Amino acid sequence: MRKLDVDTAYLLAPLPQDRYIVVKPPPGFEILAGWMGWKYTKGDLLKVLKAWYGTPDAGLHFYKHEVQQLKKAGFIQQTVDPCMHTIVDGAGKLQHMLIHHVDDMLVFSPNNKLADEIEDKISKNLPIKRLGDPTSFLGVDIQRYPNGDVKLHQATFIKKRLLQYEQYDIKPRKTSLPTKRLQKAGTLTTKPYRPIIGSFVWIVNRVGPGLAWYVQQLSQFASCGTEEHWEAALHLLGYIMANQTQGIMIRKTNDPSLHKLRYYCDADFGGNYDLRSGGGYLGFAHGTLVPWTCTKIRAMVTNVHESEIYIMSLTCRQVTWLTRLMEAMHDKVELPIVINCDNQGAICTSQNESMSAKTKHIKV
Repeated sequence: MRKLDVDTAYLLAPLPQDRYIVVKPPPGFEILAGWMGWKYTKGDLLKVLKAWYGTPDAGLHFYKHEVQQLKKAGFIQQTVDPCMHTIVDGAGKLQHMLIHHVDDMLVFSPNNKLADEIEDKISKNLPIKRLGDPTSFLGVDIQRYPNGDVKLHQATFIKKRLLQYEQYDIKPRKTSLPTKRLQKAGTLTTKPYRPIIGSFVWIVNRVGPGLAWYVQQLSQFASCGTEEHWEAALHLLGYIMANQTQGIMIRKTNDPSLHKLRYYCDADFGGNYDLRSGGGYLGFAHGTLVPWTCTKIRAMVTNVHESEIYIMSLTCRQVTWLTRLMEAMHDKVELPIVINCDNQGAICTSQNESMSAKTKHIKV
């Protein structure tokens, strides 16, 4: 695994001919033009030929340019995720995989020799910085172990947030939230409640599945946070402070039983303050937790059976996408894929194609 960074990213992308931007040069530009031998008369406007930082579509033009240059290096863009590119060898096996976010790249190769070769090919088309083995990527810390295991966590990001809120005397906590159920009523807080919820969501969406339910409970009040909610948020921040290196562990395994995709889903009925139902799912690939979510159910449900069916539907969508992603990585997907659910009514409904009076109104 190697980390790359593209130098002066946006300035590399040419603007399309129908995109016309002109600028007025600064005073004294005619002197520079004379030194350089450019044809320029004082008062002329200059046409911009490359994407420019600050223009609304500069990112789009750089993305198209980046994809085009990676294609020249032999990469094939995957439709399941446009930011993932792969190269396969003559036997049809995956040889290189590249993922990128704007100008940040991670390249996966089977050995150092092939990694050096593909970096050389990319450098012929894009000016890159070779940053070697990554210790972080997009705010996620990457910790390697001698046995080949890799741990993903966000200790660096958490420490920055703790410094931002250190004036509130945050103390380490052993539990995530107070046991008292949160309610909407109360005195609105003037504290930065919404920014701290945004930080929690950032952690959960990357390497914090264990915090998903707690953050979902707090995020319900993002626009109407009270002093009670603020104290609960500081309580959760104290728990995160005491467990900064919690995250996702990716282990090397040869156990064939772990190669199959495994999913677990669950839902409640009227479990939120507004009596809306919620639920979530977890998915494992090669023994590693990959996708997870915890969300409110947007549809109106009348019992826990319908809640479970709704969450099973969300899980099936995620299974379909992850299957396509693994196929794009040339990873064998063993069928059938089992979705584990603890509601017998929902299980029977999913296995029964006939319609009944109790389920004919369910749209999902």
